[in-house]
Amino acid sequence: MRFTEVSKNGLGEVATFVENANSDYSTYDLLKEYYKDEESDMYWLENQLELI
Repeated sequence: MRFTEVSKNGLGEVATFVENANSDYSTYDLLKEYYKDEESDMYWLENQLELI
């Protein structure tokens, strides 16, 4: 399994937490920002791998 596949699977798990936290606005906002950061990390890694 490639590293990017692991990252994509991890994003799916975080999405579940975000859904479950939708009634707690503080937690929801924190998880949403975390999700965006993880997504940008994944895209950065994919670009780095393309350079190799």
